Amino acid sequence: MGSVVTAVVAVLAVGVGIAVLASIYRVARADEAFVRTGLGGPVAVVDRGAFVLPLIHRRVPVSLRTVGVEVRLGGEGGGAEAVAGCAIEARVHTRVGANEADVLQASRQFSGRPVTAETVGSFVTDQLRGALEAAAGCRDAGAVAGDWDGIAQTAGAQLCEALAARGMTVELLT
Repeated sequence: MGSVVTAVVAVLAVGVGIAVLASIYRVARADEAFVRTGLGGPVAVVDRGAFVLPLIHRRVPVSLRTVGVEVRLGGEGGGAEAVAGCAIEARVHTRVGANEADVLQASRQFSGRPVTAETVGSFVTDQLRGALEAAAGCRDAGAVAGDWDGIAQTAGAQLCEALAARGMTVELLT
């Protein structure tokens, strides 16, 4: 009888141990990574899992989804003054790089807050608007209209550089 009780207690203990381990082990989804902060310093988790211990660690999700952003300067609904009297419209598709260094950098950019598609989109909108204004702002209307390719290249280079420093990559800029 004593051996049966011991066996039941052992099985229950193993079951509880497995349940506890399963509850603290977090796996990154295909479209999301996370940064585990706390004891041991920040650790980026991409395409794998990690133990996140309550009261010791914090899990900060980082979206790896591609985000599309459109910026319009001037014209109807532009929300900003036209650059040199011209309406400028640009679209960019960007995402956080799916590697540990980029995930850590993006998490730092947003001060440890969850890095969602919305926060990335808002940030990229501001960066794209600033790059367009800087690239076209010192030109007159004729120069803006005649050198759109040059403006796009300059703004694209500024945007790529600004985003790369923050763990993001530009997939498409039109």
